[in-house]
Amino acid sequence: SESTLEKTFRAHTGMTIGRYIDEAVFFRAEELLRHTEMSVAQISETLGFCDQFYFSRRFAGRYGLSPQRYRKTRPI
Repeated sequence: SESTLEKTFRAHTGMTIGRYIDEAVFFRAEELLRHTEMSVAQISETLGFCDQFYFSRRFAGRYGLSPQRYRKTRPI
């Protein structure tokens, strides 16, 4: 069942499935910002966000920087 899956997943990973997915998505976002020339809009679309503005808000909420500023301040 869904609840059993959630409990088992949390027991093994220490986080919810939703949190795990968020971690994976934003890890990938960091990689794309650091290692590609893709625009924020392209990254947003690649990662399945509804639009680049929502992606930018979520990213900034998590890292305290806009995706553009993150790209400029983080080493490759």
